[in-house]
Amino acid sequence: MTDAKVKRASVQRAERIGKPSPWKPMGARKSDRAAKRLAVLEAATRLFLERGVHRATMTELAESLNLTKPALYNYFRSKDEILVACVHLANEYTSAALAEVEALEGTGFERMRAFVERYVGVCILEYGACMNRIDDRDLPDPVRDEIRRIDRVIDQRVRALIERGVEDESIVKCDVRLTTFAIMGSMQWISRWYRPDGSLGAEEIAAEFTKRLMASLSPGNGLPA
Repeated sequence: MTDAKVKRASVQRAERIGKPSPWKPMGARKSDRAAKRLAVLEAATRLFLERGVHRATMTELAESLNLTKPALYNYFRSKDEILVACVHLANEYTSAALAEVEALEGTGFERMRAFVERYVGVCILEYGACMNRIDDRDLPDPVRDEIRRIDRVIDQRVRALIERGVEDESIVKCDVRLTTFAIMGSMQWISRWYRPDGSLGAEEIAAEFTKRLMASLSPGNGLPA
């Protein structure tokens, strides 16, 4: 009998006699593994922010989690794999923010304002900060290519928001590509200086950045087109 059949028989037998099975149901095991992978990602993100991606090691990560390195490798095979997973998680937050905004009714200006409010929050998150502080020039080609692919997709969706505003005249006529770089770069820089124990809270920062960045997109900003 295979190991899987032994486990299944054990669960069924325990259910018949009313005793707890020593084996977790498959769904519970998958959920438990997912929770542990997320715990590894959270610890890795903190380590990357504290030590820098290039200086952080798998040994340090294992020690911070009170795991052996073989146990850590059961969840992720390499630091590069962890880094890509962190970037994907940050991208999920960004994509969710964009999806919410894209579904809104209103002008391009109103949609862009809603995105700025949300994206500042992403940049303050540890995952967002990790993604924005990565210098991908020294990363292995597959990792660098994946990170840049994600960046391009986000860039295209933000450009579309600004283009809509230019078309409906709620956003000043501008070079959409350069404006996207300026707006996104301003927000992403938050990840380099924000501290949770700083004098400004996340909501205050979001409000201030939204006010200033959206003023630059207003047709009445007084800037040359």
